[in-house]
Order: sequence, then C-alpha cells, then structure tokens
Amino acid sequence: MVAEINEIICSFIPGVVFIIVGVCLERHIYTKIGANGINVPSAKRNMVKWMYAQAIGPKLIIKCGIMVLIFTVLVDIGAPFFSSIRDMGSHIWWIAMGGCICVIDNKVAAFSPEWLSKDKEKEKNWVDTAVEFARKRQYKELYEFATSTK
Repeated sequence: MVAEINEIICSFIPGVVFIIVGVCLERHIYTKIGANGINVPSAKRNMVKWMYAQAIGPKLIIKCGIMVLIFTVLVDIGAPFFSSIRDMGSHIWWIAMGGCICVIDNKVAAFSPEWLSKDKEKEKNWVDTAVEFARKRQYKELYEFATSTK
C-alpha cells in the first residue's frame, strides 16, 4: 500500500517539473543566442527567432506540464483496472517533453514576419524592444509583443 502511494506521488513529479521550468524561464529570459533558455534549432538562426522562442516557449512548457499532470491523474485512476497503463504512464513524460520541444521549434521556424529579411532597421528595433522587455523581466509584455508581430 505504501509503495503504491509513493509511486502515485512520484508520478506527479514530471508534470510539476515542467511547470517549474516554464515559470523559471518566464522569470529569467535569456538574450544570448545559444546560451540557456529555449534552445531549439530554429531559434539559433537569428536574434528575432531567438527572442520569439524565449517569448512563446515558457507558456508552451507550462501547458505541456499541465497536460502531463492531467494525463497522470487519468493514468492513476485507470491503473487499478488496467495494469499495463501504469507502465505506459511512467514514460509518457519523455514523449511530452519531445513533443513540446518539437512544437516550440515548429512555431519558431514558422515565425517569419514579412519585414524580417527586408528591413534591417525594423528588425533591429524589434530585437531591441524584445531584449528590453527581457532585461526588465516583463515576460507578459514580451509574450504579447512577440505574438502580436505579423
């Protein structure tokens, strides 16, 4: 009985870790390409994509953590009825982590404002504004600024 309770408690750790990492990345926005932060391949192409990844990544990681927690609850409810579910549920966070990284990378790769390759001055101003939000740790403003960019 104690072992089952410990196993249930431990099954919630990956979802909680996802959420904590997302919150930490919201509070500490990294402005140096390739350093810490949301370090997906598409983000390393230029500073605009890097800052966009830092803007959208934490929210996606938190959402992924919430989905992992929900899935964990469903697995824990269904485990007494289906013994194979517990084994599958203990590894689902690996799939969730990989999926979350792929989603972030795809969104960053698809982010290509029309002005990106045409107007270097506008690009520089966009990056400066995004970096300023990051330095002031204004994640909400950075997220709104980046997601409103067309």
